[in-house]
Amino acid sequence: MLTTEQRRGLSRVIAVATGKGGVGKTSITANVAGLLAAAEMRVLAVDLDSQSNLGEDLGYTATGRGDHGEAAFQAITTGAALTPIRDVRANLDVIPAGEYTEDLAGVLDARRGRRGEEAVMESLAVSLAPIAGDYDVVLLDCPPKGRVIQEIALAAARWLLIPTKSDVSSRKAISHIADRFTAARTVNPEVDLLGVVLFGSGTSTTRLRQDTLREIAADLQAEDPLFHAVIRHAEVSAVQARNSGRLVHELEEVARTQEPWYTRLRTRTTDQPVVASSVTGLAGDYQQLAEEIVARLEKHETGETDR
Repeated sequence: MLTTEQRRGLSRVIAVATGKGGVGKTSITANVAGLLAAAEMRVLAVDLDSQSNLGEDLGYTATGRGDHGEAAFQAITTGAALTPIRDVRANLDVIPAGEYTEDLAGVLDARRGRRGEEAVMESLAVSLAPIAGDYDVVLLDCPPKGRVIQEIALAAARWLLIPTKSDVSSRKAISHIADRFTAARTVNPEVDLLGVVLFGSGTSTTRLRQDTLREIAADLQAEDPLFHAVIRHAEVSAVQARNSGRLVHELEEVARTQEPWYTRLRTRTTDQPVVASSVTGLAGDYQQLAEEIVARLEKHETGETDR
């Protein structure tokens, strides 16, 4: 079992998780991590999804720096400290995932009977604890499926951040992660809900937000779970970001320097790649979410200190 000191070192570990794919877990992890790093916070992003889309969003997959999760597999299965890829961005390090992450789930599941439930669930926490203190924030990008990986993430985290869409199936997925959340609390009673963020919504969401708030609050038995930030539906910008290996705020910088549409039309350069204008609004959504995450962390920490 982790010591009190080790748990204290994990106080800024945030698991980004829910029970359904396509609701923005990886996009939120990558973009929030990049924004916090740009604000000169030391950030670690841990990819726990074998699809390794985090590598696409951050652009390191194409550079050959990813190892398909092999180093993480070796560390977590032996109890050694994790070794990140350094400086994927300034101030941003990454633990990559891949095919070995699927193998990790199988190995840990097979160990339950031999080593006990608690030892298996704390396996990620044991490997993360030696390095977590080097960072201001650690973000865990969790897979949409797979009990073992979700549980070890929640057993290592101090906070849970749930992305969701407003449709019925996405809200049902919250109940699945709530079950994992409850299971993790048997070994990590400190883990708590940081908040829920609506993803892929239209910009006019006031009524929808109110309806969704009531339903989610009931599901999670929480008074005010939703972040004010809503990540809008901006598919073109999101696709451009992932395909280019750039984060949304980085694409926004490109958009600011590109020629206006009328200049491209006049000079017949309309065949050149153009960053979608929607990137500015999308970048603002992520910036608001990043600011809210830091504010909530600091509010909780101040409250805990005052007790």
